[in-house]
Amino acid sequence: MQNVLLISYFCALIVSAVVGYFYRQRQKPPFSWAWIYLSLTLLMDACSEYLRISGLKFQHVYILFGPIEYFFIALLYLSEIRNHFVAMLIKISIVFYFVICLLYYFALNYNTHYYIFNLRGCLIIAMLLYYLKETYERNEVFDIKSEPLFWISIGSLVFWSGTFFIISFVNTLNKVNPKASELLFSINPLLNIFLYLMFVKAVLCRKKASPSL
Repeated sequence: MQNVLLISYFCALIVSAVVGYFYRQRQKPPFSWAWIYLSLTLLMDACSEYLRISGLKFQHVYILFGPIEYFFIALLYLSEIRNHFVAMLIKISIVFYFVICLLYYFALNYNTHYYIFNLRGCLIIAMLLYYLKETYERNEVFDIKSEPLFWISIGSLVFWSGTFFIISFVNTLNKVNPKASELLFSINPLLNIFLYLMFVKAVLCRKKASPSL
């Protein structure tokens, strides 16, 4: 079952990267760069999976990729958020997260990447919640069919919420019922698949109509 979910996850990631590449001209930067981010994600996951199967340490791959992922996601929100103070905080958070990852990689034991993984998730959730709040408060027509960040935000919200739920219970459950813990953890690939399908939906959004003069 786990192998089927893993293969399905990689298939979803490959499809999203391919669709992102062929439909990149539909969107303006940084959304047109989504295929690069998705391709790097595919490369990172393939590398870490190979190291894991080979019995080698693979956590450092996630640690090194963390700042790249956060930088790209932050760029997406910087392109849409209009509040200058919040935008400045996002820029500061990019530097902050990069420094934290470097310290974690060079100065600390990186047998686990969950701490910086969870930090990245909290930062992304904070950005997407503010984006949704700001979007809701705008006194203008909002067409979700031409708003790629809306779909990415929905995918990210479901992914990170589900992931935090799994992380919170899987270790405790493993001590009581390992099979139930394994079943719970199998939800994670499904969350990833949903996230990347939302990226596909975002890439396929139609272009925004140019404002009339």
